[in-house]
Amino acid sequence: MKTLFALIILLLFVLNLHSQIIISDNIHNNTELIDSLARYCARDLGIDTAHIEICFNSTDFDKYNNGEYATVRTTDNKLFVINLQNNLGVQKIKRVIIHEMFHVYQFVKKELAIRSYCVYYKGTTYTNDSDYLKREYEIAAFKYTHDFQKAHKTELNSMIKILKTKKQWKNLQAYW
Repeated sequence: MKTLFALIILLLFVLNLHSQIIISDNIHNNTELIDSLARYCARDLGIDTAHIEICFNSTDFDKYNNGEYATVRTTDNKLFVINLQNNLGVQKIKRVIIHEMFHVYQFVKKELAIRSYCVYYKGTTYTNDSDYLKREYEIAAFKYTHDFQKAHKTELNSMIKILKTKKQWKNLQAYW
C-alpha cells in the first residue's frame, strides 16, 4: 500500500512538471505546428511549470511593434500569453515561436520583467524609445533562436514536413 501511495505521489509530481500550452484559436492553419514547436522549445529550455496560452491577433504587429510579429506578457511569471500575428508563414512562425518561448524562459528565470511601460532585463531598464535591436534581452532571444534552429534543423524540418503531410491528408479526406 505504501508503495502504491508513493507511486501515485511521484506520478502527480511528474505530471505537474510539464508546461501547459494552450492554443486559443483552433481554426488557424498552423495550430499543430505552433503547439509542437512551443512544446519542443519548452523542453529544450527546461520550462516545466509555466502555463502558456498562444493567441492569434489580426493586428499587423510589424506596423506597431518595431518589426515584431508577436508579444509575450505575464503578470505572475506562471501564466504567459503570447499574442501572435495570425498571417505568418511557416518559416516565420517557426522563428517567432522559438523567439517568444525564449522570452518566456527569461521571465521564468526572473531575468526579464515588464512594469509601467518599461522592460527590466538583468538590472537594465528599457523603454519604448530604446532601439529594439540593441535591447540585450532581444539580442539574447535572437541568438537562442539562431542557435536552436541550427542545432535542431533536422528535427524542425521533419516536424514541419510531417505536419504538412497530415494537413494534406486532412484536406484529401475532406475532399472525399
